[in-house]
Amino acid sequence: MQKILRKRILRDLKANLFYYLAPGFLIVLGMYLVVSFVGAADTVITGVAEKNQLLQVEDGQFSVFVPLTEKEENDLVAAGITLEEQFYLDYHGRNNSVVRLFKNRKAVNLASVDEGRMPVTAGEIFLEKHYARKNQLTTGSQITIAGRLFKVTGIGTLPDYDAVYQELADSIVESETFGFGLVVPADYEMMKTAGQAIKSESFTYAYHLNGTMDDSDLKKKLKDTYYDHNKLTAFITAANNPRIAASADDQVITKIAGLIAGVVVMILFTYIISVFVIHTIDRERPVIGALYALGVTKKDLMRYYLTLPVIITVLGGMIGTAIGYSQWGVNLQMAESLNYFSVPNLATVYSLPLLLYGIVMPAVVAAVVNVLVIRKKLSKNVLDLLSNRENSEQAATITLKRFGFVRRFQIRQMIREARTSLTVVFGLFIALLIMMLGLNCYAVCSHVSLENKADTRFEYMYSYKFPTEAVPEGGVAAFGKTLKKEVFGYNLDVTLLGIDASNPYFDAAVTKGQNKVIISSAVARKFGLAAGDVLVLNDEEDEKLAAFTVDGVTAYASGLFFYEFGGYAGLFW
Repeated sequence: MQKILRKRILRDLKANLFYYLAPGFLIVLGMYLVVSFVGAADTVITGVAEKNQLLQVEDGQFSVFVPLTEKEENDLVAAGITLEEQFYLDYHGRNNSVVRLFKNRKAVNLASVDEGRMPVTAGEIFLEKHYARKNQLTTGSQITIAGRLFKVTGIGTLPDYDAVYQELADSIVESETFGFGLVVPADYEMMKTAGQAIKSESFTYAYHLNGTMDDSDLKKKLKDTYYDHNKLTAFITAANNPRIAASADDQVITKIAGLIAGVVVMILFTYIISVFVIHTIDRERPVIGALYALGVTKKDLMRYYLTLPVIITVLGGMIGTAIGYSQWGVNLQMAESLNYFSVPNLATVYSLPLLLYGIVMPAVVAAVVNVLVIRKKLSKNVLDLLSNRENSEQAATITLKRFGFVRRFQIRQMIREARTSLTVVFGLFIALLIMMLGLNCYAVCSHVSLENKADTRFEYMYSYKFPTEAVPEGGVAAFGKTLKKEVFGYNLDVTLLGIDASNPYFDAAVTKGQNKVIISSAVARKFGLAAGDVLVLNDEEDEKLAAFTVDGVTAYASGLFFYEFGGYAGLFW
């Protein structure tokens, strides 16, 4: 009997080829999209982690007003950590861009060379890959930085500049206007001596803890032993550094969303197949009754009606997965991330869980959905099946006397075709959901762009390492302090900006009084705050909490907090 059923499978496939190929094509398309998106995310996440380990990415970094003495450096190294100076200077480069110069690294945050080699003699420079591409520079090109001519010998990346932000508080990468370069120490010292840097030298040290202590121990050692409150200007662990592994962090949400979307899409497509199988069962009711009478079991028929859906989904999953891992899949989906973030060349990561997901999951979902849907259809008694009596009692027994004939007919027909209607409604819901998500993203980006431009009334904002006694002519003094606030698992930067009530650039009606702040509307929405609420922020540099009372909300899209100079600012000086 099983042999006869197997022969019917081929006849059924030939007779209904289009009905099986249509959802099969959708499964191929769905698994291609899921595997390409998730595969690209896996490649970036895994590849960046492996490259960072190979390139000795830092455990953290700290910045100071004046460099450590040789004795202080030796004491830290003797405590078991690896410490390396990673000082830098910013200069004007090509097309009014800014080039950040470093010395060649030796132990921490090593460069990854995509093309060429690292500089070994004076007059040579290694450039960040996207800055070089945006400014039409290749190996062998020449670039003038602050009047000095350099030959580009190498192009690549640094692990501590995965997101090439000029400042840690920046929110977007602008590769055309900012990049970095590495030169030999002699060139760096010569450029520093020339005195043409845009701002004073930044004294930053990168470190590896080597298991001898944790970040908080090192920070305490720096503050207690070497530097007072004002001399340690920044202390950032690798986990909290927005430049490090930013590309991998960006792909985490893509991976999770892709996996969830894949299951939802497979349920929809396999349900469509199950609806077709049910219609086939309804047409073959007398045949099924005869088979039952001949001794065929429900289990045998269930296996027969599951065979084609499972085969179609397995083949669709295999083809979709293969295309997803091809050059039209993972590589194509990675292009946007690789063109934005500065990461080394990555080889495609073939993840066993994703391969199983792409090939096995569709078949499992198809089997489960079809079993749940067609089990009841195969549970009818033999006489009902042989006589081909439709089970329409449910629709027929509904009382619809108050409706006319046409309306009663429409309602009963809708009930009979409820399964098909549900499929259409669910499919429309998914399609409209995706469309509305896209429109919502477009609306958010458009409004953010417009509101940021409208709210930013000043042309330039300068940050002083050593404030002058007198405010420059035409300028307005303010005090800035970056604190932290965790929301939705993200440790966000919150800038407290101390201003006077007469400040012309911000509509913040600040009043005197310690701990009173005016918050921006963007921050009020982000944290769900209103006037009178208490906000607690984390000062990670000084390892303390700061509590504020919200005195009001002002329309501002840049996410800043405002408070009056005479109030809380003194606690941070």
